[in-house]
Amino acid sequence: MTMQPDQHPEPELCRGHGINDKPGASFNSITVSGIRKLAASPQRVPKDKADWVIPSTYRGADARSAMPQLDKGEFYMLVVDVDDGNPSLGEVRDAVVKVLGVCQTIIYSTASATKELRKWRVMIPLQTSIGGGEYELFQQALVELLDVAGIDMDISGTRVAQLSYLPNRGPDFYEHQCTDDPVLFVDPKHPLRKRAAAIRKAAQVANEATKAQQKGGVSNQIQRYNDDHPLETEFERFGYKKQRGKLWRSPNETQGGGTSIPFQGRWVSFSGKDTDAGIGFGTKTGHRSGDAFDLLVHYEYGGDRDAAFKAIAKDYPSLSKHPERDAIVSEVAKDHDPKGLSSLGDAVAEIEARFKGAGIRKHKKPEIEALVKAVWEREFAQEEAKGLPDAVLEWPKLEPKGAEVVLPELLDALVDRFKSYLSLDDRILDLLALWVVGAGNANLFSQYPRVLIKSPEPNSGKTTVLELMAFTVPQAVILDRSTSASVIAMFDIAKGSVAFFLDELDTWVATKEGNDDMTGIWNSGFERGKQSAKMEQMGNTWQPVFRSLYAPVAGASLHDLPPANESRAYVVRMVPDRTGTKQNIRKEKNVLGGNPLDDLRQQVVDFWAGEPKIELAPSTEDLDGLGGRDADRAVPLILLARFAGGDWYDRLRAGMAYIQDRNDPKQGPNRELLEDLCRVYVADDPGHLPSSDAVSRLVDMSDRPWGDRNAGMGITQAELADLLRPYDLRPKNVWVDGKSPKGYKQDELEHVFEVYLGPNWPSAYLDVPAEDPYPDRPEL
Repeated sequence: MTMQPDQHPEPELCRGHGINDKPGASFNSITVSGIRKLAASPQRVPKDKADWVIPSTYRGADARSAMPQLDKGEFYMLVVDVDDGNPSLGEVRDAVVKVLGVCQTIIYSTASATKELRKWRVMIPLQTSIGGGEYELFQQALVELLDVAGIDMDISGTRVAQLSYLPNRGPDFYEHQCTDDPVLFVDPKHPLRKRAAAIRKAAQVANEATKAQQKGGVSNQIQRYNDDHPLETEFERFGYKKQRGKLWRSPNETQGGGTSIPFQGRWVSFSGKDTDAGIGFGTKTGHRSGDAFDLLVHYEYGGDRDAAFKAIAKDYPSLSKHPERDAIVSEVAKDHDPKGLSSLGDAVAEIEARFKGAGIRKHKKPEIEALVKAVWEREFAQEEAKGLPDAVLEWPKLEPKGAEVVLPELLDALVDRFKSYLSLDDRILDLLALWVVGAGNANLFSQYPRVLIKSPEPNSGKTTVLELMAFTVPQAVILDRSTSASVIAMFDIAKGSVAFFLDELDTWVATKEGNDDMTGIWNSGFERGKQSAKMEQMGNTWQPVFRSLYAPVAGASLHDLPPANESRAYVVRMVPDRTGTKQNIRKEKNVLGGNPLDDLRQQVVDFWAGEPKIELAPSTEDLDGLGGRDADRAVPLILLARFAGGDWYDRLRAGMAYIQDRNDPKQGPNRELLEDLCRVYVADDPGHLPSSDAVSRLVDMSDRPWGDRNAGMGITQAELADLLRPYDLRPKNVWVDGKSPKGYKQDELEHVFEVYLGPNWPSAYLDVPAEDPYPDRPEL
């Protein structure tokens, strides 16, 4: 998709001037269009004076540091360098198209390039942003793919805060090319994302292996054997074929089936035939992994680990300080099934008895447990079960019944049923129906938007909306107040397959005393690839452990959340149903003894079981008028609406516009309150306005809705404060008639009136004849 500059503002990427540029507040910026112009008319300055870019929108004073970019960066472009091999510009472009497909590129020669040794910088704009962690994975994946395609790549540019110098003409050579092809959209099936996922899996395997090794899962004899037998040498010895880059082809494969080396001394295989052959040990992600010793065990000793160990023990005698202890632990641990509920305790008890009988010093129970678990991780690593158990889910999983489901009919059925329970505009119900269907297969998309149900009034139906959505998605978990650690663990196990519904979200997300972890979950988890990092001790060192945060999430809140939180969500504002005509979902649930919407949930399951061929790249027209996070948030729902056909795209855009208008302080439902408050203010002498006076005068306006709230008791001071919060107008202590009540200061009120109601607000909201405009009133 070609992004037109006049559709919406282009992302402003971090730009610096020279290697020593250190701004006081933030770095300057440059857009992709600006880089294209610079490629046509490049700089001609020494390298240390040249402009550079980090393709991230984070431009704070610390933008050149890795951790801030990993945490706050949103990257809109991939950048790689070609410094070796002397390829032509056309060869570089052809290689990019070969591995990524036809997409927009900016390619230019670097300042050190010559006619005899051409060097290139390749920039690939992205249609949607990616976070810092995913950026490094994508960069590494792109380097590996281009390496396989025949281009010798520079791997140093994969770091998140790497400076990429902007076009700078060399002494005697400069070439460039800027194509107008569609901007790259990396859908879940794109080769780049698949390769990035493989790299992440390899890193996870490496972490698992390191953890097992540091806990004692690998003897020092095996480690010394590995140290003396480099993997490259062992691969050649056992018949592996060297491919380009880091890849080696297994002798079990006749084509493809690469085995990569994630880090020095360990390998991970993505070959199905290696899995069938049982080389090494199984990982939690379903692949095989191991070291040089594992290759020896398989290829020379037919899988007989004990025989291989005895063979190397002749050259590598044990250096263990506790050989007898380690032998007992290994023997007992292998005799117990790690999946058994009591097996760990049984193993520990048996080991304690054996230690006592052998005269080995008494070990603390946690020490023995760690030794047993290390053996299990090494010997019994099994594939982790996918998804959460039924006991955690709101409703048991449903199996597909094979029924053919027509998406527009399913969406209409969802909207009709939602109407019977909710007093919401049809445009909002259309959007919620699309969200529910998409949440059934959120892993199909690169991002999935949050939904925030909000109202300052209790009993306005917020929880009912959450329950209706939870009753209709295939797998759901409703949470009320939980620890962030437990939530992260559930998100990581579910890995996008379960929708989470968080009630009373304002008590979870960080305010002044809030939960920063929950803020991170809400802010980051809408995008695939975002992870939570936690340092865990492994032996004598600390290692980062990464957990997936991606999941479809909806929340309910009494109060506003910080703007950064709400920008990830479609914010639905609720009002209480005073008609008494709506059905009660909880009563139906209690009477039925189950899910009253299970028929719709079954249809969502069957729809995705039919593997619908949904186009995963939106067109330019699809995103017309949407930019930045608005576009990211809209893409999944737009793709579903386009697939549904008919008027569903128009209905979705109408719902998006309606929600945006209702949350715009200049146009939303609080506008009428602001206008009435202005009438209250101008009807008296200007000055500070106590909250009690404001509420009393609003309730006295008989033709307005404020006296009808709270079953006729009228609007409260707390509700008034909540409704005025979007204008950044908050009650404070004010001095009026010798007292200091809570209220609104004169200068703050008049500033808000002028900004949102216009410069003529004093006369525009005076409910008096035009010829009597309070001549004594000060001019404002």
